[in-house]
Amino acid sequence: MKKIAFLNDTSSWYHWGCTGTSEAIKSTLAERGYDVKSVPIQSIYACQPIPQTTQEFDSPEFFNSFFHANLPVTGPILQCDTVVINGEGSLHGLSQIARVLLYLAYASKLVCKKKVQIINHSCYPVAKAEDVGQSPIAAIYKGVYRHLDYVAVREHVSQEILKAMGVDAALAFDSLPLYIKQHGPVSTGNHLRSIVISGSVAWRPEGIAGLAAFMRSMAADGYSITLLTGARSYPAQDDVQFLKALRQQLPEGWEHIEAASMSEWLHTIQSAALLISGRFHYTIAACSLSTPCIVLDSNTPKNNAICKEAKMPEPLSYSDPHLAERLMERAKALLGTLPICESTRQGWLNRAAINFAMLPYLTD
Repeated sequence: MKKIAFLNDTSSWYHWGCTGTSEAIKSTLAERGYDVKSVPIQSIYACQPIPQTTQEFDSPEFFNSFFHANLPVTGPILQCDTVVINGEGSLHGLSQIARVLLYLAYASKLVCKKKVQIINHSCYPVAKAEDVGQSPIAAIYKGVYRHLDYVAVREHVSQEILKAMGVDAALAFDSLPLYIKQHGPVSTGNHLRSIVISGSVAWRPEGIAGLAAFMRSMAADGYSITLLTGARSYPAQDDVQFLKALRQQLPEGWEHIEAASMSEWLHTIQSAALLISGRFHYTIAACSLSTPCIVLDSNTPKNNAICKEAKMPEPLSYSDPHLAERLMERAKALLGTLPICESTRQGWLNRAAINFAMLPYLTD
């Protein structure tokens, strides 16, 4: 069996959408006959030392130090035929995990001589393609990505940024629809009078009052309001802070569901009359399960990209002083409708499979 080192496995991380994406990737690789050695995102975060300069990317001394110090991560790389990196939620800017993943991709290819691909991700060294030429961060990404054997991104804005860097990236999609197709509840189209709200990595304290006002209005109209969180482990800390802020602003009149499983998470979204979320995966789940959704902003343009693809209104901002009114307008327009057309949903599912399009060629 061909061996694959699967780096940045998010099966036990952040929220259930992350779990579904990585589980879909691992099951697809296994179904296609590969021996998969998974490296969890927790191990990526634990890597030390972290490369600080571009010179360290090409330093034999740094390579020896890094690879010996991080054997739970580097061991599978050395023992595999192909390195598959799940770039989901990690490759934007020069955060700690971005630098580690970029270095692992670079060293795996140029030093270890492995086939290397980054899939299932949005790539944002900059916010838009026209900023690439002036960005030193984009230059670092370009120095890595141009050596890779295959790159697959989840949305068109990332593809445009990579094209501006001279990198030919395939337009794939997030792998969550693959999981939902295999394991998700069957959508009946019968939604409860329930509005489900999730957090966002980009939520702002000034937006909580507007969100709370919207929740009061919808509760007065007879809707039950639910805040949905939950993860297999290592739950999102921004959700913890979001929950605390919302309870301070609106102590009662809604419930909190901390989903204990993928099944509970998907069922809660599928049975809702409306989802309001700033999380990429929650929106994908809602669209896949025929639940109308209002999208809030995130920390990169990926939510804008998915809204444009799905012909949905652009994300609302937590900084909008009229957030309550905007939410009410959209809720009235969306309740009882379908979020996306069937051809778009099927297109996303087909594109999710493009993450794996080059495997036969890179592992022979």
